[in-house]
Amino acid sequence: MARGEGNGGCGNGGLPRGRLEARARELAAEIHAGQVDQDGSTAHLDHCAEVVALLSGERERAVGWLHDAIEDGDAIDEAWLCAHGIPAEQAATIAALSRRPDESYWQYLDRVCASDDPLLLRVKLADNQVNLDRSRRTGHSLARRYERARKLLLAAATLSEK
Repeated sequence: MARGEGNGGCGNGGLPRGRLEARARELAAEIHAGQVDQDGSTAHLDHCAEVVALLSGERERAVGWLHDAIEDGDAIDEAWLCAHGIPAEQAATIAALSRRPDESYWQYLDRVCASDDPLLLRVKLADNQVNLDRSRRTGHSLARRYERARKLLLAAATLSEK
């Protein structure tokens, strides 16, 4: 496929190799500027960095930087990501990682677990691990929820690998 072909109108077509993750980090810094994580004291960008540290490969790490962009950003959607240089495939994964306003947490998790996108499941597992580790350290009340979610995500990831 030639550069720029098949990207569904996304503006990435030709980010140079190695530039996608850097672009995703730049966008994450812009989107999450001034935001704190659920513990109220950690910069949300630090949460994204912890997720990325558990991932490998440029596409996976780019999605890791932006996994909360749609939920936490102001008027961010798949089209916005595309217009800002994120390839269609990764923008779609980021959109799928985003909990919709009409979804409960468990409905959202069911949708994620039903996905056949291994990239989506790897990033969600990394996000879950970071949230679980932090909730255990801080005694946050969500630890049990994250433990239950992890079991479901691991089962889904195992199935998607077969």
